[in-house]
Amino acid sequence: MSQDSVTITVQDVTGEKEHIVAYGADRTIGELVEDPRVLQEVDLAPVGSGTAGVTYGARRERDEILLNTDDKLGDVLKDGESVRLLPQIVAG
Repeated sequence: MSQDSVTITVQDVTGEKEHIVAYGADRTIGELVEDPRVLQEVDLAPVGSGTAGVTYGARRERDEILLNTDDKLGDVLKDGESVRLLPQIVAG
Protein backbone atom coordinates (compact mmCIF):
# COMPACT_ATOMS: atom_id res chain seq x y z
CA MET A 1 0.00 0.00 0.00
CA SER A 2 1.44 3.37 -0.95
CA GLN A 3 1.00 6.50 1.09
CA ASP A 4 -0.44 9.68 -0.36
CA SER A 5 1.78 12.15 1.49
CA VAL A 6 4.93 12.42 3.57
CA THR A 7 5.17 14.77 6.56
CA ILE A 8 8.71 16.11 6.85
CA THR A 9 10.62 18.92 8.52
CA VAL A 10 12.30 21.33 6.11
CA GLN A 11 15.26 23.30 7.50
CA ASP A 12 17.24 26.27 6.24
CA VAL A 13 20.97 25.89 5.62
CA THR A 14 21.82 26.58 9.29
CA GLY A 15 19.18 24.22 10.67
CA GLU A 16 17.83 27.01 12.88
CA LYS A 17 14.65 27.68 10.90
CA GLU A 18 12.31 24.74 10.47
CA HIS A 19 8.91 24.18 8.95
CA ILE A 20 6.83 21.00 8.96
CA VAL A 21 5.15 20.22 5.65
CA ALA A 22 2.94 17.44 4.35
CA TYR A 23 3.86 16.94 0.70
CA GLY A 24 2.57 14.47 -1.84
CA ALA A 25 4.58 11.24 -1.82
CA ASP A 26 4.61 11.28 -5.62
CA ARG A 27 6.03 14.82 -5.79
CA THR A 28 9.74 15.24 -6.50
CA ILE A 29 12.54 16.75 -4.45
CA GLY A 30 12.88 19.31 -7.25
CA GLU A 31 9.29 20.45 -6.71
CA LEU A 32 9.89 20.74 -2.97
CA VAL A 33 13.04 22.86 -3.26
CA GLU A 34 11.42 25.19 -5.81
CA ASP A 35 8.15 25.67 -3.92
CA PRO A 36 7.99 29.38 -2.98
CA ARG A 37 5.79 28.63 0.05
CA VAL A 38 8.32 26.19 1.48
CA LEU A 39 11.23 28.56 0.83
CA GLN A 40 9.38 31.46 2.45
CA GLU A 41 8.68 29.44 5.61
CA VAL A 42 12.42 28.94 6.18
CA ASP A 43 13.36 32.47 5.03
CA LEU A 44 15.11 31.47 1.81
CA ALA A 45 14.82 33.57 -1.32
CA PRO A 46 12.64 32.04 -4.05
CA VAL A 47 14.51 30.57 -7.00
CA GLY A 48 15.09 33.26 -9.62
CA SER A 49 14.12 36.22 -7.41
CA GLY A 50 17.11 38.47 -7.86
CA THR A 51 19.46 35.70 -6.82
CA ALA A 52 20.41 34.71 -10.34
CA GLY A 53 22.07 31.33 -10.51
CA VAL A 54 20.92 30.17 -7.05
CA THR A 55 18.93 26.99 -6.73
CA TYR A 56 18.48 24.68 -3.76
CA GLY A 57 19.28 21.09 -3.09
CA ALA A 58 17.93 18.92 -0.28
CA ARG A 59 20.11 16.94 2.10
CA ARG A 60 18.46 14.13 4.07
CA GLU A 61 19.59 14.69 7.65
CA ARG A 62 19.44 11.02 8.68
CA ASP A 63 22.48 10.11 6.61
CA GLU A 64 23.53 13.47 5.10
CA ILE A 65 22.82 12.27 1.56
CA LEU A 66 22.13 14.96 -1.06
CA LEU A 67 18.89 13.90 -2.74
CA ASN A 68 18.38 14.07 -6.51
CA THR A 69 15.84 16.55 -7.84
CA ASP A 70 13.96 13.78 -9.65
CA ASP A 71 13.66 11.55 -6.54
CA LYS A 72 10.07 11.01 -5.40
CA LEU A 73 9.54 12.08 -1.79
CA GLY A 74 7.80 8.83 -0.89
CA ASP A 75 10.78 6.83 -2.19
CA VAL A 76 13.52 8.69 -0.27
CA LEU A 77 11.86 10.13 2.85
CA LYS A 78 9.81 8.72 5.70
CA ASP A 79 7.28 10.55 7.85
CA GLY A 80 9.06 12.61 10.50
CA GLU A 81 12.38 12.91 8.65
CA SER A 82 14.21 16.19 8.13
CA VAL A 83 15.76 17.70 5.03
CA ARG A 84 18.06 20.70 4.96
CA LEU A 85 17.85 23.03 1.98
CA LEU A 86 21.27 23.98 0.69
CA PRO A 87 22.00 26.72 -1.86
CA GLN A 88 23.65 25.51 -5.02
CA ILE A 89 25.44 28.18 -7.01
CA VAL A 90 25.27 27.76 -10.75
CA ALA A 91 28.16 29.46 -12.53
CA GLY A 92 27.04 31.48 -15.48
